[in-house]
Amino acid sequence: MMKMTAWYKTDINRLTYRELWRLSRRSLHPFAQAVRRKWFNAQWPVNFGLPDPGTLHRIDLQSIPDRPRDLLAAIISQVERHRFRLAFCHHRINLGDSRGYSAVLISADGMTLGNAVWAKSCGAEEAVFALGSRLDGRRLLTSSEPQRIDSPPEFDEWHLPGKSIDELVAIHNQRLDRLGRQRVLPAVESEIEARIIENQQLTHAFQLARGFYVPMTEEEIERLSGPVVAEVVAESANPYRAPREDEAAAQAGLRRPNSNRALGMSIGAGFVGGAIFGGVLGALSLRDALDQGIPLWALVVGYLIVTPLFAGGAGAVVGLACWAGKQVFRRMIP
Repeated sequence: MMKMTAWYKTDINRLTYRELWRLSRRSLHPFAQAVRRKWFNAQWPVNFGLPDPGTLHRIDLQSIPDRPRDLLAAIISQVERHRFRLAFCHHRINLGDSRGYSAVLISADGMTLGNAVWAKSCGAEEAVFALGSRLDGRRLLTSSEPQRIDSPPEFDEWHLPGKSIDELVAIHNQRLDRLGRQRVLPAVESEIEARIIENQQLTHAFQLARGFYVPMTEEEIERLSGPVVAEVVAESANPYRAPREDEAAAQAGLRRPNSNRALGMSIGAGFVGGAIFGGVLGALSLRDALDQGIPLWALVVGYLIVTPLFAGGAGAVVGLACWAGKQVFRRMIP
């Protein structure tokens, strides 16, 4: 059973282009920078670390610092008008420049949990609200948070940024009515914490399997928190398929670079592309040369063999130049 550290960083290069577009807030310049890094597999700076889920750290609302407490209290007061009550608050202990506080509410019938979240990461703060219900194997979510990172397939999410609390509650109730409230698995207060942890673990397993979450090294942990011995835990059963990498690379949490393979692919692709171009060009030229009295075998050799080989060689040189340029740019990007 593979061992891994209990702290994780994110590898943004593993995200899809659609996710990068969302993360860039649909702005062309940061999106172009992210795409460039993805193409050259340039490493992103590690500014924060996320813990292995499994524990909620409860905290009293009044013990939360002023700024997040005031924002959460404003959301709580609006949600309580819809027959919700506050169950508890908790905070996530992260490494580095990242922190967050949450207030969990439960509806009077237990069919819906509300989650008010204040989070701050890398200088940017955000306060959002989400409603969640459990339906026979599905997790229904209606959130004011913009969609950024893909979620596990078990989550049926509607992201509606800009909607008010009243609108979010109304929309979520409409979704429950349409799907059938008899299918909802109500929650009792003693089960809320377990449900939240289960959702966190499901999301963690999904992101870990696709390579977005990567175990941090002890050096990275020490840099963000001071001398800390990384807790080592056994990997729990992961229902998602991990990326296809060798075991050493998977343990390190990094894609194993293979410069020789990349070089061969670049040269090979250039040769094939050049040969195809040369073959097409030779075939077109052959038709015009047939009327000049040159033996057919000489034309075939010259136009359909020699020309593609020369063009393929030129293409291989271009492929080699592209590979070399990629290595230079990878070292230029911090």
